[in-house]
Amino acid sequence: MLDAHAVLIVGYESPIDPLTQDRNLPFVTVLGKTLLAHGLDSLIRSQFKSIVVLCPEIYSDTIQDKVGSMDENEMEITVRSPQQEESPVEAIASLVKDGLLTTDTLIIPANLVTDLSFPEMMRRFYLATRPCEDGADAHIMVCMSALHPSAPQTDNKDQDANVWVTGTAEVDVVSQTRPLVWLSAHESFNQAEKINVSQYVASKHGTVTYTAYRRPPHAVVLNVAALQHIIANDDCSGNFDHDLLPYLAHQQSKPGASSPRVHLVDHCGAAFLGRVGTRWSYIETVNALIKHYGASKDALFDVPPNRKGSEYPDRVEAVKSWIPNPHVNALPLFEVAELEMPEKAALMKDLEGLKPREKKKREKAIDKALKAAKNLKLICVRSSYVDGTATVEWAPEDPAASIMDLDDSVATVVQSSVIMPGASVGPRCTLDGVIVCENGRVGAGCRLVNCIVGPGAVVEPGTDNRASTERKQAFVNIAQTARV
Repeated sequence: MLDAHAVLIVGYESPIDPLTQDRNLPFVTVLGKTLLAHGLDSLIRSQFKSIVVLCPEIYSDTIQDKVGSMDENEMEITVRSPQQEESPVEAIASLVKDGLLTTDTLIIPANLVTDLSFPEMMRRFYLATRPCEDGADAHIMVCMSALHPSAPQTDNKDQDANVWVTGTAEVDVVSQTRPLVWLSAHESFNQAEKINVSQYVASKHGTVTYTAYRRPPHAVVLNVAALQHIIANDDCSGNFDHDLLPYLAHQQSKPGASSPRVHLVDHCGAAFLGRVGTRWSYIETVNALIKHYGASKDALFDVPPNRKGSEYPDRVEAVKSWIPNPHVNALPLFEVAELEMPEKAALMKDLEGLKPREKKKREKAIDKALKAAKNLKLICVRSSYVDGTATVEWAPEDPAASIMDLDDSVATVVQSSVIMPGASVGPRCTLDGVIVCENGRVGAGCRLVNCIVGPGAVVEPGTDNRASTERKQAFVNIAQTARV
């Protein structure tokens, strides 16, 4: 069990409740059902000593009813409400003062429960809190939150509005023990909030890098200086990469500090992966971190794969030149690739000697395959570099353009294409330059030339995996987990 505690903040969610039109009313019912359905999950029970639910007093009884029966396995569950006129930030400070929370506390915004399944949310946050294997106490926690109360809509730059904006409580607690890069997500990240954030962060944590997102993400990397720049210029399109990396370098250069492990914890999923910001995107932020820490033996980038990114056509065509680092685990690349198209004449050579009717049938199949491949763009959805072996998984940017479930009556030659996850090809087909995604199936009697067979894929017995004699450099890459 980690020497850590968790706090679940409820009741400061910004979406308007559809029943009451009350901006301050949280989705208590949804939250309660989720908590009850998963029973706080074995992960949080096994990894955290306690959980504190922070909510307004008017909801405390409701929340207490929801979680009261979950106090099992010696795990303490406390429901706490801020005192009258007490802000959530002050409430967090009170919890720390009272000993309910410590500097090891993990803040869990309530909206995460509705964005993800509860176990998945806890799994991802656990990634950000697990101890460094090398014993270093320097962490950089990158996460996203939409935690946000109702805020006054004002552009008065001189108003010291009592606005508790996204991430301030988390900054207040988490950054006491580790460097923090915080990515917040909210559509109403307005001028008053920027002012408040800059004042708050500048007064509390002058070196904390604060990263803000909007929906759709106009992503900018912010620290205190960047916030002041935005306030002065009323600009959300600045490129602040020069603020992020020196900060990270500064943290790394502190006396006695080893290179920090970097955890990228993304709970918003496809809504942020690959979306284009005005000048600076989530992917570019990841890329900057890669470039900065790529040679660091202690750096760890850990991003759960997300296969829904292809839903967004405005994907950043980024990360074109990434040198694999043997110390990087499960780092997704979002490079969009175009396939090199073979000449039809070269494919037709394999049809010489066939009867005219059969030849026409095969030619039609080749035309169909070439047409599909011509319009097919691939996007890398996952990559890893383990023990000197790089593994890259691809998927079509437009799944409808992929070649799926081919059999002997449809095509003899499948050229430069993708067999989607779970789809099959064959039997008795020639696969040339084909990528077989995970759980894909290659039928019996097929011939694989210059192919990549993904993890979990099945290659039926009787398949020829040898390289073509006509292509000395051809190869067949069968992943370790593929069944042949």
